[in-house]
Amino acid sequence: MPLMGHERRNAILQRLRGATSAVSGTALAAAAGVSRQVIVQDIALLRADGHDIVATNRGYVLREGSSAPAVPTRLIKVHHTVDQLEDELQTIVDMGGTVQSVMVNHRAYGKITANLDIRSRSGIARYLESIRTGKSTPLMTVTSGYHFHRISRMPSPFWTPSSRRSPPRATLPRSSPTRKTTWRKPQMWGRVHF
Repeated sequence: MPLMGHERRNAILQRLRGATSAVSGTALAAAAGVSRQVIVQDIALLRADGHDIVATNRGYVLREGSSAPAVPTRLIKVHHTVDQLEDELQTIVDMGGTVQSVMVNHRAYGKITANLDIRSRSGIARYLESIRTGKSTPLMTVTSGYHFHRISRMPSPFWTPSSRRSPPRATLPRSSPTRKTTWRKPQMWGRVHF
């Protein structure tokens, strides 16, 4: 019987940690009782969680010293204008998050990542000031506002899952037979949970 998602990903990590050479996707798929495509998706999820897994022509390798991140992290995709940048960063920081990095997927140049390490409103002010005085533009401008942030949240004795605030969800307006229903696009896609 195939393993469930989280069990399968843990088994993949254990196999890669114990391997002395690259492990093929086919071998991982056979061990887990799933298709190779499922393994490719699992590897992508493990990478998104911070594991440094490299694909070689002989299979997958977990780089030395790689382990689960010390603090919970999430990769979120966002789309907004430059004018909304400060609001975006303040929302993350005010909810107790740290903006570790920004990343874009450029069609010609590929994945471009920049470390930010923004933890407070004063960090946001310094970042925005360096953008203004450096005659630079945010990385998101090369992809028309689409970008990703890796965010983290330090554990706190005062924070519990029941006390977290969720960002507002996009809602559908009430419809009537005479009114056309339209979708209001959210500023940030998905919910961020730690």
